[in-house]
Amino acid sequence: MEHTRTKKLWQGIIIPFIVAYAGSKLIFHFVGFQYDVFSDPINVYKLLIDFGVFVSIFAITSWAATRILSKYRNR
Repeated sequence: MEHTRTKKLWQGIIIPFIVAYAGSKLIFHFVGFQYDVFSDPINVYKLLIDFGVFVSIFAITSWAATRILSKYRNR
């Protein structure tokens, strides 16, 4: 039971988080977007862009990981 729970944690949260973090950093680097939540003054528009890109990549990665891994589990 614990093994399955740990596997789902990696599949559903940790791997998508790492991919979303790296992906958003890459996108912002190539676009030239710079905003740090902790050191820059609060700017709602930049915060929404930063958060929206991260959540979008996280959701897509989580969905893809779940779909791909469930396909291989059924074999």
